[in-house]
Amino acid sequence: MSSKIKTKITKITLIMRLTVLISSLSLSMFAATSYSQTAKFNLQVETVTIKSALKMIEKQSEFRFFYNSDLADLDKKVTLSIRNKNIDEVLTSLFAGTSVGYRVLENHFVVLSSVEMLQKNTVSGIVTDANGDPLPGVTIQIKGTMTGVAMLHVSQYDVTF
Repeated sequence: MSSKIKTKITKITLIMRLTVLISSLSLSMFAATSYSQTAKFNLQVETVTIKSALKMIEKQSEFRFFYNSDLADLDKKVTLSIRNKNIDEVLTSLFAGTSVGYRVLENHFVVLSSVEMLQKNTVSGIVTDANGDPLPGVTIQIKGTMTGVAMLHVSQYDVTF
């Protein structure tokens, strides 16, 4: 076989492998999103801490909770009787009357934090030079994060983080 044919076969094989990999990743991401939206829970607790209730949810599901144990409201005692509810409905009931907020991430991870920490903020502005003329091609990034925006032709920006 000539080297040109071997090179073409190698490229085609690589493309096929990458296609299978990307397809598999896409399906697993769809399954993760699907599980968090369709999984139903039954939770019957009486005078237990929120931390204990979270451990019960972990035992009966694929969700894992991450939080700072210093969050004061996690030691609050709750009584709940929940039947056939999704994770958002369960957590909304569980955290009612507390300062605890949550965000469900991919791969069934749930991050708990204070409500203030989870609120989104928006920074807006216009980038100009010393003469007040708009500066195209500027990048704005929130310090200490990967959140930002690149402006091609317009110097006005909105960054939500």
